[in-house]
Amino acid sequence: MLYNGPITTEGRPQKRGFLILRIEVSVRLKDKVAVITGATAGMGRASAVLFAREGAKVIMCGRRKKLGEEIAKGIREEGGEAIFIQADVSKSEDVKRVIKAAVDTYG
Repeated sequence: MLYNGPITTEGRPQKRGFLILRIEVSVRLKDKVAVITGATAGMGRASAVLFAREGAKVIMCGRRKKLGEEIAKGIREEGGEAIFIQADVSKSEDVKRVIKAAVDTYG
């Protein structure tokens, strides 16, 4: 969720308790496409969110479809680009499908 509340004179969001609600979107990875495996938990999920915040178009894959779609939706709601493909990377056909989706979607 993008922060649209009070901003301090330094251009930073005001804190509400210990939570800062502003999410900055960078452009360090603008025009890059990232394929993130294991994107429904742990490092994979954190990487997908971080890459999207840095401007990358993210292809997320993992085994848990509902959770993956929720994470991708959250990224899109924050202004990022992300799609989720259910896949098990131990299966070569699933990996081929993920790569095909990446090429078909982002070239």
